[in-house]
Amino acid sequence: MPAVLTLENVSLCYLRGRRSTMVLHDVDLALMPGEIAGVWGRRGAGKSTLTAVAAGILTPDRGNVLLDGQPLNSARGGILHAQVGLANRRGPELDEMPVEDWIASSLLLSHSYKEALTLARRALERTGAHEIGGEPWDVLSDGERMLASLAQAIVRGPRVLIADDPLAGLGAVERDEVMQLLSSIAGTGVAVLVTAAELVELRGLDRIWSLRDGRLDGPSVRPGGTVIPLRADG
Repeated sequence: MPAVLTLENVSLCYLRGRRSTMVLHDVDLALMPGEIAGVWGRRGAGKSTLTAVAAGILTPDRGNVLLDGQPLNSARGGILHAQVGLANRRGPELDEMPVEDWIASSLLLSHSYKEALTLARRALERTGAHEIGGEPWDVLSDGERMLASLAQAIVRGPRVLIADDPLAGLGAVERDEVMQLLSSIAGTGVAVLVTAAELVELRGLDRIWSLRDGRLDGPSVRPGGTVIPLRADG
């Protein structure tokens, strides 16, 4: 089965003052349809940069990002490819905008407002967050923001879902609920990539990489369903 999303020899540098910092270095990664995979690393390891590159928001300095074997062009104006969803807990520019309107806004180029709002509400129901549809972003809890972000990421029916650190700041029950939701989305054939700061948060996933000094190590394997941890300093 061919990969739906592929990163080939991807490298990216940031300029910080006069210094150049290598954030990603020759990263290779492939996601299969229906797979839920993870990348873990310390805070500041470059996980958010990796997800932005994988989603097509950032263009790497070197290497290729492919969707179904074809180049995934970088998003313009923050508009993602229709087959890629990104959940990163970044809400609307206007905090007072109702959540369902924010989600619906990503559909307005191809749907009427009424149709977009219906789809937004269905996406919120899918994530178990239908009750917050009329609420503004600034009153939501961390858990509600994550569910709203996931609803926004899946509303267009993507084939790839990328969740950047979705468990950060959540309690044990909320973490379990989010991971169960992501697993159920993968069960529909969507390729899911999750990042986390702790390896334990990714237990049970199909494959796990670690990110350190801009390099991916792994993936791990799961003989008998047990995750073999990568280097503790990874």
